[in-house]
Formats: sequence, structure tokens, C-alpha cells
Amino acid sequence: MKIIRVLVVIAFISVVCFVIYVSSTKTVDYNHVIKPEYRDIEERLPLSGIAQPVKEFDIKSTISGVMEELYVEVGDYVKYGDAIAKVRMVKNPEEYQDLTRRLEVAKMKMDDTQSKFNRTKQLYESKLISDEEYETAKTDLMILRAEFQSVLAEMNMLKGRYQSAGISNVIRATNQGTVLSLPVKEGGSIMARGSFSEGSTVAKVAELSALIFMANVIESDAVKLRTGMQIDYKAVADSVVHFSGRILSIAPVGVVENGITRFEVKASMNVPDKYKDFIKAGCTINATTLLRSRKHVLALEERFFQFNYDSVYVEVKDKAGKYQKRQLKTGISDGMYTEILSGLSPKDEIKPVTASKNK
Repeated sequence: MKIIRVLVVIAFISVVCFVIYVSSTKTVDYNHVIKPEYRDIEERLPLSGIAQPVKEFDIKSTISGVMEELYVEVGDYVKYGDAIAKVRMVKNPEEYQDLTRRLEVAKMKMDDTQSKFNRTKQLYESKLISDEEYETAKTDLMILRAEFQSVLAEMNMLKGRYQSAGISNVIRATNQGTVLSLPVKEGGSIMARGSFSEGSTVAKVAELSALIFMANVIESDAVKLRTGMQIDYKAVADSVVHFSGRILSIAPVGVVENGITRFEVKASMNVPDKYKDFIKAGCTINATTLLRSRKHVLALEERFFQFNYDSVYVEVKDKAGKYQKRQLKTGISDGMYTEILSGLSPKDEIKPVTASKNK
């Protein structure tokens, strides 16, 4: 029994090895010959990028405080001037006391200057002082009034009297578009936009009716591109969705990422109305651009080429029926077919080669 089992195992292994050998060697029918043919060839450069809004902007607050209420949600469409949120001004007790003292001092100075101005005015009307002295007293009073009104407005804001302060605590849209995000939630702190601070972003809004294609390409590909070149797009999510556009700009300075220099490329996207529901901001888009094209040129599939260093050759059948190596001069390629500049004619019969022979 043991001998029979051993023989069965050996027979099974032999059959498996034979099948593997036959399948690996039976890759090319050497009795079959192929000929070059005339065809159109397009050399295209593939690009992969993301659809981004043409206009995207941040809405900031002009006052610091706490987010009291949000009037919109992510995805809402807003127009210029629409209310986005309301901010409540908050100060600590020390700041409140300081502001109270400033208001008292400002009022005392203004009242004192007002009394002096009244006396100066009487003297001026009696023609006892010059015009210059009167104008100086008048200017001093106007300055102190402005200082008092400024401190009073700040106090009114602190007490929530924004209308009396002449300042709105309602943040409004500075442009039309769709709300992409609301970084600060209700109850969160808000920092005002100023000369030395960008301030807190209350909302990110973008005009999604117009999108732009953005891609980062390596420098060897960037030198092949030019502004104005047509771009053909195809959505990753659905290959049926395809449209076109043109290159708008190529970054003059590259950015090094992991030792590789890449250049930002921007291109327009002419999305048809029937596809606008499929193409959204942030979608991954595959694209190609035509670099060169040849019409009705002699071409051969690249899989039949053999290589020797930087030389390309094929085996061509001679009049005696034997195959002879012939060096080729090639042109552009579309990734499958390559243009034959010299070395072959349409009547030449070429011997196919296996992958192992093509190394």
C-alpha cells in the first residue's frame, strides 16, 4: 500500500510539473507572423488631480468674543450680505474695570474741555481773542468727544448694545457660494481680524458652480506642458463621465516632496450640465493631454520589439524563409503602438517573441 501511495504522489507531481511547463512555454505561436500596419498614433501624457472651486474664501469676524449663534449649516447656499453667525463680546473683570475707568476719565476730560470752549467762544464772539485760538479750542473739544464716543462704543459692545455702538455683532457673507465648513461651533471662542492677526475663520464658502482642475506633476512632465493645451478629463468614480478643458497656468517654482520636485498645474473644467451632479469639489479626476500625434504612419506593437542596450530591433523573415535581426528607428508611441521611422516596410513579416526573449 505504501508503494502505491508513493507512486500516486509521484505521478501527481509529474502531471502538475508538465502542465506548468507547457503553459509557460506555449505563449507564442512561432508559426504565426505579424506585419506592421498604418494607423494614427497619439502620444498623451496622463495626469491625476482634484477638482477644486475656482473661488474659495474665509469669512472672518471683526470683533472678538464667543460664538453665540450660527444661522447656516454646511451645504447651505448664501448670498452676499446673508447672516452667517452672531458673536457675543466677552471681557474679563479686569478689562471691564479698566474700560469703566477709561470711560470716566474720557468724560471728565470732555466736560472740562467743553467748559473751556464755552468761555473761549464767548471771548471770540466779543472779539477778544483771535480766530486761531478759537479754532484750536474747537479742535481740542472735537478730539476729546471722539475719544469719549470710542470708549462709549466699546462699553456698549461689552454690554451687548451693538446697535447703539454703531457696530454689528452679526457676521455676514462677503460673497455668494456654498458653505463648505463651519470651524467654530456655538460657544467657541472667536478672535477678531486685525492688522497683526488673521482672526478666526467663522465659515469657509466657495462658489461651486465653477470648478478648476489642480494636479502636481514631476518636472520631466512639466516641461512638456504649455498653457492653452487641451485637457481631456474622465471621472474616477464613473468612466462614462468625460469632458474637456484647457491648461490655465503652470507654477514657475516647484515644490520638493520626498526628494521629487513637483509643479502645480491648473486647468479649466468645462463640465456639461448633465455631469454636474457627478463632479463635485474634492473629486479625483483622471486626465490626459495630447503631446504629439501622427496620422497614417507605419506602426508596430511594442510587445514585438527586442532590445539591446539603447537599440531596438525585430526579427524579419528574409527571402530564404529565415529570420534576421533588423535594427529600427522609432518615433512617438501611444503606449501600445510605436511609430516606425525606418527599418520596416508594410510587407515585412516579423517573428513574435516571448517575454523571456524580449529581456
